[in-house]
Amino acid sequence: MNVVRTYGMSETCGGCVYDGVPLTGVDVQIDADTRVWLGGSVLASGYRGLPDHPAFAEPGWFRTDDAGLVDDGVLRILGRLDEAISSGGLTVVPQVVEAVLIEHPAVREVAVIGLPDDRLGRRVAAVVVAENGMSPTLDELREWTAAALDATAAPREMHLLDALPLRGPGKIDRRALVTRFS
Repeated sequence: MNVVRTYGMSETCGGCVYDGVPLTGVDVQIDADTRVWLGGSVLASGYRGLPDHPAFAEPGWFRTDDAGLVDDGVLRILGRLDEAISSGGLTVVPQVVEAVLIEHPAVREVAVIGLPDDRLGRRVAAVVVAENGMSPTLDELREWTAAALDATAAPREMHLLDALPLRGPGKIDRRALVTRFS
């Protein structure tokens, strides 16, 4: 059985990138904010009744809310920009930090959120479900994260929970966590 990862949306008539490679006639660009832009023959002409929608402001391109990078012609989605945390003027994509933290031996589940901070605007916080019998510390998680990512991505705060709140099948309810810990 072959499994193929697809990327696309209604605005691109469904999947337009397969295993990170754009279909013929599909263009992918990444801007300075790591935002993914899609163009080409699969692109919708806009939203009905919303002729000035900013997602279609650049003719021939659709501005997604996804962060990504292209490496050797292969698109990799890093996460959602609308979930990105701006901390001290730097952007931290929660899913990137989560991918590092989930590898820590004491972490069973993790959600990374941005909490209000007077100095930074938002501070990176990790909400952790620990492996049975283990208790990770904030210092351990900061060190673990900084070894793989820039130190600015390391959590400045940690909360332990028995379970992460969900808002659908497997989707972490980040808003509930921000509300709870703000």
